[in-house]
Amino acid sequence: MSANVETSGFVGRVLGGRWVVGEQLGSGTFGIVHAGIERGTSQPVAIKLLHPQFLHHGETIARFWNEAEALRRMNHPNVLVLLDVGVTEDGVPYLVTELLTGETLRDLLNREGALPPERAMRLLGPAAHALHHAHMAGIVHRDLKPENIFRVRKDGMGTTKILDFGVAKLLDTTPGRKLSQTGIMIGTMAYSPPEQMQGLGDIDHRADQFGFAALMFEALTGQRPFPQSQPFALFQAVMSGARPRASDLVPTLPKAVDDVLIRGLDPDRERRYTTVEEFYLALSQALTTPNFQGLSITAHSAPPVRVPAPQPRPPAAVQSVPPSSGYQPQLREASHRFRAIDEELTRNELAAVEPPQQGGRNPLASTLESGFQAPLGTTLMEGSSLPRSVPPPNFPRSVPPPAAPLISSAPPPASAERPVSRRDQPPPVVTSEPEPPPRRLAMWLAIVAVVALVVVAVVLILRRH
Repeated sequence: MSANVETSGFVGRVLGGRWVVGEQLGSGTFGIVHAGIERGTSQPVAIKLLHPQFLHHGETIARFWNEAEALRRMNHPNVLVLLDVGVTEDGVPYLVTELLTGETLRDLLNREGALPPERAMRLLGPAAHALHHAHMAGIVHRDLKPENIFRVRKDGMGTTKILDFGVAKLLDTTPGRKLSQTGIMIGTMAYSPPEQMQGLGDIDHRADQFGFAALMFEALTGQRPFPQSQPFALFQAVMSGARPRASDLVPTLPKAVDDVLIRGLDPDRERRYTTVEEFYLALSQALTTPNFQGLSITAHSAPPVRVPAPQPRPPAAVQSVPPSSGYQPQLREASHRFRAIDEELTRNELAAVEPPQQGGRNPLASTLESGFQAPLGTTLMEGSSLPRSVPPPNFPRSVPPPAAPLISSAPPPASAERPVSRRDQPPPVVTSEPEPPPRRLAMWLAIVAVVALVVVAVVLILRRH
């Protein structure tokens, strides 16, 4: 199939001898979604086809199959249900999922603004359960944002689904199947923790805990915890350790909610909550328990990984915590990258006097494809070593129905697949090592980094006074 053929030509075709392609429902950067039905049962489904222009783009194809594998592993009622996967006779990969009717959390917040606490907790509670289940299955979503939380309406009832596992990290990825590349940031910056912004290779479930805390902050206040629009300013705000207080935006919120959100948004993952469900339970108690001071987990499922318990801190230290010394090298490197992106975005915005012609190219496109994309609403994709347009080996053609909802107070089965801590994991497969920079260049970069950090520190001190 040539790259200039649109998927509208698939309408009426039968895929896999089972799925009849219907009208197009929408399209994104990488895929086009059609309505469809199952032959024989007329069950409505959604059929996602890879956009033809990416048929020879290995990274995008790898992301497509990565999403399929993550959905297959999840098998949870609060995650989009995968029904089938395959490749058309023309060589176009496709996924078949349940067809959802409803709206995203972004749609809801745009229409109504801040949600009442009871409604926010009720809407995002199922998402917390689903994320906990994902972490137990060795999956880190890495792109939590209001656009990926979907409120389903069916038969007068509502439930919440998590969407888009395209950039999910599979912690026990098959050797040779590399979907992580150190130094490249993926996800959506406004909801990403520092370790994800820095492109660290050891991202774990605590990145999702940070993203979920950012989601909850926005649901309760109607505003993002970090409203900066430029990448460098956003990066500095997240790394600074200064956390916004939700009660300043919504005075009716209990002060204890601030402490829970501040800890959930801590730049140091060692000081965050151990699991998403622990964070959700603490927030629930802060909203309902007078003079709530902390959280003691008793009847709670075991954490998905073994990490040191966060140490108690005095209240004043919670509001502004400097990043630990281990982050400093990555901070300097990432600061240079984000400052360069800011400068490039500014140049392109000044050059974009005329709107692009139909079929033309937006001046920002080259910047967005060079390793980062728009900082606030766009998903970023990492490198891949899977330039193929066929499903991964042994990938099942049919997927069982989702299991019953996870009960937080019940421990997982003994046979449940669980992530392990970094010290228990085998060393990653390294395909190539980057050459170190020349000594003179490294010295100049170090000098520039020190000067930049001094300037930032002075600015922060002046702002406080």
